[in-house]
Amino acid sequence: MTAEASQKINLPRVIFVTGKGGTGKSTVAAALALALARHGPVTLIDLDRRRSAIKAVSAIPDAARRVDHSVEMLALTAQGELEAFIERIVPLKMIARRMLQSRTFGFVTTALPGLEAFLILERIRILANEAAADRVIVVDAPATGGALELLKVPAGVQRLAPIGTLHRLAAEVEQFIQAAARFGVLLTTRAEELALREAIDASAALSALGVGCIAAVLNECETALFAEEDLAKLTGLDGHLRLAQARRHAADSAVQARRQLHHAGLHLLTLPMLYCPALTAAEFEVLANNLDEGLFAR
Repeated sequence: MTAEASQKINLPRVIFVTGKGGTGKSTVAAALALALARHGPVTLIDLDRRRSAIKAVSAIPDAARRVDHSVEMLALTAQGELEAFIERIVPLKMIARRMLQSRTFGFVTTALPGLEAFLILERIRILANEAAADRVIVVDAPATGGALELLKVPAGVQRLAPIGTLHRLAAEVEQFIQAAARFGVLLTTRAEELALREAIDASAALSALGVGCIAAVLNECETALFAEEDLAKLTGLDGHLRLAQARRHAADSAVQARRQLHHAGLHLLTLPMLYCPALTAAEFEVLANNLDEGLFAR
C-alpha cells in the first residue's frame, strides 16, 4: 500500500486482529493480509499457537493469491521472545542461556507477570519501526479476553518496574499502542448476541486503554433470499418452509447486528457467508475483495 493510500483509509502501520472465539478471527487476518498485499508489502504475524492465519495463507499457491507484493509470515511465542530479549541485553550467549535456565531467573519472571507478553508487544513495535514506510503489519492476535490482557501489560509492567530499562521500554510500548497512526485493533464478530456484546464491550475497553479501534468486521453475513410472499407460497411444504424461514431469520439478524454496531459507534466492514466445506483460494479471493473494497471506500 502506498503512503498516500494508507492515509486515505486511515490504516495504522500495525493492525491487531482480535475477536470472540469462533468469529473467524484468523480467517479475517489472513484475508486482510492478502487484501493489503495488493497495495504494498505486508507482514503477517501469528500469535496463535495453532498458526491458523499463517497456515491459511501458506496453503494458497502464489499464483492463486493475486497479490502484487510480498506477504512475509512470522510466528511469535512468549518464550521465544523472552529468550531473544535476554540474548539482546546479555552479550555472551552462554551466560544468557544460564540465566534463562536458572531458578533465580524463574523467580524474576514469576514476580513480573506479563513480562513475556510485554516482550511480544515490544517485538511488534521494533518490527514496525524497522519496516519500510509502505509495509503494513497484520497481527493474528489472541481472542478478545487474551488480547485485552495483552494490551494492558505495558501499564502493568511500568507499575511493577517503576524505574530502569524495563520501565522505559514499557512506556515506549504503551505510547506505540496508543498512537493511532501506528497501531489499531480490528474486531471480528458475528450476528450473534454474545459475539456482538463482546465486540461492543471490547471497543469500550480499548477506548479506556487509549487504543484505537479501526473497525468491526461482521463476518458470515447472510442475505435475504425470500420475501414474506415467498414464504407464504411454501405453506404445506414444511421442510422447505423451515429452511426458507431460517435463511430469512439469519438475514434479519445480520441487519440487526449492523444497527447495534453502528449504534455503538463502530465503523463496520461486512463479509459474506460462504457455503463451502473448506476455504480455498477462491473463497479467500472473495473475502479479500470485500475487505479491500470496505477499507478503501473508507
